[in-house]
Amino acid sequence: MKNEIVILIPAYNEGRRIEPVLDVVCSYERKAKVVVIDDGSVDDTKRKAEKYPVEVISHNENRGKGAALQTGINFAGPADYWVFLDADLINLKHEHIDQLLDPLIEDPKTAMTVGRFVEGRKNVDLVQRF
Repeated sequence: MKNEIVILIPAYNEGRRIEPVLDVVCSYERKAKVVVIDDGSVDDTKRKAEKYPVEVISHNENRGKGAALQTGINFAGPADYWVFLDADLINLKHEHIDQLLDPLIEDPKTAMTVGRFVEGRKNVDLVQRF
């Protein structure tokens, strides 16, 4: 069975930050399969994620964000739309997820959208430009 929207959240030692992200994602109005990939965390990331109506899968050791996303893709199966969110996003809102999905849904020729963090720390903003 194909999922229309899959939201993947790779997480490594994000126990202090993951709950606000999951609060937003789990109250999102569009039906989505949500998968948290605990990438070998040694804190309580997995335990906190398991409190939510999401699927949680784990690596035994840290393998990196790319490997975590690939594990999530393999686990979730086919989807029409993929949303990749960091587990430490600050002030995430439903509108942000809509801004990632709407261009894809509205125009089938659009292959990808990318969210860009602005007005953060100077080094973060600089990195985001490249």
